Amino acid sequence: MASVTQATPQQRPQGPVDLPRFAMPYRARESPYTDEVRARSLRWAREQGFVGPGVWTEQQFADMDFARLCASTHPDAEASRLALVTCWYSWLFFLDDFYAAAPAAPGGPADRALADLWSQTYPLMTPDWSRRFAQSTVSAIDEHRYELANSAAQQVPGPLEYAAMRRIGCAGKWSAELVELAHGTPLAPAIAHALPMRDLNDCFSDVLRLHNDIVSYNRETQSENEVNNGVLVVEHSAGCTPQEAAELVNQVLTLRLEQFRHIADVELPAAVALHGLGPAERETVERHVGGLRDFMAGDFAWHNSTGRYADGVPHAAEDAAAPTAGPSAAMSSGAFGAPGPTGMGTSAALLGRRPADPAPDAAPVSPPRFDALGLLAPAIGGPAHGVCEFPVKERMLRLRAQVAGCFDDRGAFEDVCASRVLESTMILTLLRRTRRYPAVQSGLVGFLTVRQADPGLSTLERRVAEASLDLTGPDTASDGLLGGFDHFTSGRKQMMLGTYLAVLGAAPYPELDISSIDHRGHASWVELALCSVKVLNAHGRGRPDLITDEDRAYLLDRLRSARRDIWEGNIGAHLLALLAVHAFAPDSQLIGDGIDAVLAARNPDAGVPFIPDYTAFLGSVAALALAKSGAERLLLTRIGDYLCLQQNDDDGWPFTERVQQTDVEGTGAVVEFLAAVDPERYGEPIDRGRRYIAAMANPDGGFPTYLRGHPTEVVMTANAVLALAPDWDRYAPVLLPAVRCLIRAQKPDGTFERSWSLSEAHAIRRVMHALRCVPERARGGSDGELGGELGGELDRAAALAEAYLSDSQNPDGGWGQQAGDESDPISTAHSLGAGAALGTPPWCRRGTDYLLRHQRPDGGFSSKPDQVAPRPIPYDFPNLANIFVLNALGDLL
Repeated sequence: MASVTQATPQQRPQGPVDLPRFAMPYRARESPYTDEVRARSLRWAREQGFVGPGVWTEQQFADMDFARLCASTHPDAEASRLALVTCWYSWLFFLDDFYAAAPAAPGGPADRALADLWSQTYPLMTPDWSRRFAQSTVSAIDEHRYELANSAAQQVPGPLEYAAMRRIGCAGKWSAELVELAHGTPLAPAIAHALPMRDLNDCFSDVLRLHNDIVSYNRETQSENEVNNGVLVVEHSAGCTPQEAAELVNQVLTLRLEQFRHIADVELPAAVALHGLGPAERETVERHVGGLRDFMAGDFAWHNSTGRYADGVPHAAEDAAAPTAGPSAAMSSGAFGAPGPTGMGTSAALLGRRPADPAPDAAPVSPPRFDALGLLAPAIGGPAHGVCEFPVKERMLRLRAQVAGCFDDRGAFEDVCASRVLESTMILTLLRRTRRYPAVQSGLVGFLTVRQADPGLSTLERRVAEASLDLTGPDTASDGLLGGFDHFTSGRKQMMLGTYLAVLGAAPYPELDISSIDHRGHASWVELALCSVKVLNAHGRGRPDLITDEDRAYLLDRLRSARRDIWEGNIGAHLLALLAVHAFAPDSQLIGDGIDAVLAARNPDAGVPFIPDYTAFLGSVAALALAKSGAERLLLTRIGDYLCLQQNDDDGWPFTERVQQTDVEGTGAVVEFLAAVDPERYGEPIDRGRRYIAAMANPDGGFPTYLRGHPTEVVMTANAVLALAPDWDRYAPVLLPAVRCLIRAQKPDGTFERSWSLSEAHAIRRVMHALRCVPERARGGSDGELGGELGGELDRAAALAEAYLSDSQNPDGGWGQQAGDESDPISTAHSLGAGAALGTPPWCRRGTDYLLRHQRPDGGFSSKPDQVAPRPIPYDFPNLANIFVLNALGDLL
C-alpha cells in the first residue's frame, strides 16, 4: 500500500455520500453584531480587491457569509474585534480559492490584505501572542502550498502524510489564537505553551478539520477535483466505500471531541494549578476554553447554512447546531460564579444541557485495518496487532508520521522527557528544606514510591529513591552504586554521589580534600555541579571555612547569567546548585525562582525529568531519520532553518536551544542532517560547524565530547568522521588520524566502549557508518592514504563487528543492550543500522521481523531506554525508539 496514490478522474466516486450525524455537545449562538460586521467585511473585501471581476462576485461573497461564520464562532466578541476576525477569515478563504489559480504576484490582493490585517492586529495583542500567531499564519500558508502540489499532481496523500500535513499546517492553532484576539484576552505565555493547551488546540483543530472534510467531500470530489480531503484519504487507503469512509472519519471526530473534554476537565486545570496562575489569568484560560467550545458549535452551524457547503449538509444535524440567542455556556458563570456549570472541568455537566434531540453517542471506534488518520491513542503493551499484514515500507510511513508529529511549527523537536528518580529526589529535598509546596511534595513522594518498586530501576536510582523515602539506614554506602561503570568520569561521579547521599541523610559526608577539587576546565554543567558539591560537602561537614567567597560568588554569578529559566537546560545541575546556595544563602531569590522553573517542567506523573527539551541534538537525529525515509522537503527545510538559528557564536551547536555549552555530538548531528538535506542552502552553517569539529581533534586523532584535550571518546570520533567526511579532501589531515583512532579502539570481541549509551550496538553502528565513509582511494594498497596495512584493518574491523552482532542476536531475532540481554527495539535498531553499513548480512531480515512484530497499532515503538546522562544513568524520551527504528529502516530500505 503506497502512502500517496494517483487519483485519476475515473477513479473518483460517483454520487454523493449521506453525511452522518455529528455528536456536537455544545449549543451554537450568534453575535448581535452580525449585520454590522457583514457590511464592514464586505466594504473591506472590496477595498482589498477580493470582490470584483475575476475573483468573488458580490453575490458569492454574500452567500459564503463569513460574517455569520465569525458571529457564530465568536458570539461574545465586541463589534470591532469581530469585524477584524471576519476579515482574517475572508483573507484565508480568498487564499484557498484564488491562490490555486496562479501564484500571487507581490503586492497582489492577498499580500495587501495581509499587510493591512497585521497592521490592525499587532497593536491589540501581546508580543508573545503576536509571535505565535505570525508562526501559525506562515504555517497555514505552507500547508496551502503543500495542498496545491498534491492537487496539481492529482495525488491523494496517504493517511499518515495527511495527518502530518494537517499537524504542520496549524490552521486549528491559527483559529484558536484568533479566539484570543476576538476576546482581547491573550493567554499567559506559561499556559499558552504548556503541553495540555497544545493538546487541547490539537483536538480542537482535528474536530474542525474532520468535520469540514466530511461536509465538503461531495463538493470537493465531484466539482473541484480536490484530493486533500480526509474522507477521500481514508477511502483510498482503507479500500472502503465513500460512505464507510465518512462514517469512520466521523467516529474519529467524535473521539477527538471526547479527548477535548477530558483535557479541558482534567489536564488543563492541573496545568493552571501547577503554573500558579492568578485569578485574572485563570479567568482568561476559562474564557479561552469556552471560546473554543463556542467556535466548534458555531462552525458546525455555519456549515449548515453557508452557500459554500449547504448542498451537502444533512438537516438532521441542525437541531444540535442551530444558532441561538443567550449567554455562552462558557460565560454564564458556573465555576467562577453562578448559576450554571462552566469552564474547565465542567464538560460532563454541559452534556446534561444538550438539546432535546441530541446527536447519539458515538459507536465504538473499530476502523478497518488500522486507525486511518493516525489520531487514535496507541495501546501500549505487548506486540502490536492489526498491522503485521502491511509491507515494510507502509509500516515505515506510519512510523515516519509518528516522528514527523514531534516537530512544532517552528521546526523544533518537541517530546517530553520521562520523569526520573534522581532529579525528582533533588526537587523534593529542596522543597523540604525551603518548606514550600506541600501538595507538590506529596505528589513527588507518590511518584518515588511507585518508581522505587519498579524492578527495572537501576541500583543507583533505587537507593536514591529509598533514601528520599526514609527507607534506608543512615549508613548507605555509595560504593558499588555505579555498577560496572568504568569510565574516565567514574571518580568524580563517585564523589558527587557520595555527597548527594549525605545530603539525603543516607550516608555521612565523605571526607573530601575540597581544596584539591578544581571545578574549572570542564563542561559548563560539570563545573557548576563540582562547585556545588564542594559547597555542600563543606557545609554538611560543618566546615564552611573550606570553601572561599569566590566559590560562592561563582555559583551565584552562574545562576544569574543563565540564558533560560532552567540553567543550561540541565535540571539536575540546576537543582544541585540551588541546594548549595541554600546552604549559605537560604533566602536568595534564585532559590524560589529556580524551584518554580523546575516545577513548570514537572510531568503529569508528578515527577521531574532529566531535561525539559532536546531540540537540537535529538531534533537533528530525528530529522535525519525523516530525510532517509523520504519525508516532505517542506518539513525538512523548516527543521533545517530552525536548527541554523540555534548555532552558537563558537560555530558549534548545543544539545538544545538557548544553551551556551556546545559539543561535538550535537554539532556533528546537525551538520550531518543539513548536509543530507540541502548542502547549498545550508552551506555557510555547515562550513562553520565543520571548522568547529575539526578544531576539537585531540593529539591521538580522536575527539572529546565537550572540550579539546578532554579524553577521546569513540562515538564522538565517529560523529566527527561522519560530519567531516563529505569534504574529505579538505579535512583529510583530521580524518585519517580519526579513522586510525577508531580502529585502535575496537575490542577483540568487536565492540567498543559504552559511554553515552547502554547498548553495545550503538557505538558499533556509529563506527561502522563512519568507516564506510572512507573513500576508495584512501582504502587501497600501499599507495593509499591509509597504507596497505591500515586499509586492511578497515575490513577486519567490519568483520569483527559483524561477527559480534551475528553471535549476539537472540533467538527471537532481536538484540539486547549486551550479549545475552533480553531483546529490545532500540538495541535491535542500532544493530540493524550497523548491519546496513556492513552490507546487510542475512541476520538483518530476522532483526527486521522482530521490529515489525513489536510495532504498535499507531506505528510507533516502545523500548527500554539506552541513552544515559549523567553517565551511567538512563533517561527516556518516548520517541527515542521511534527515531532509532526509523533511522535503521531508512538505512536498510
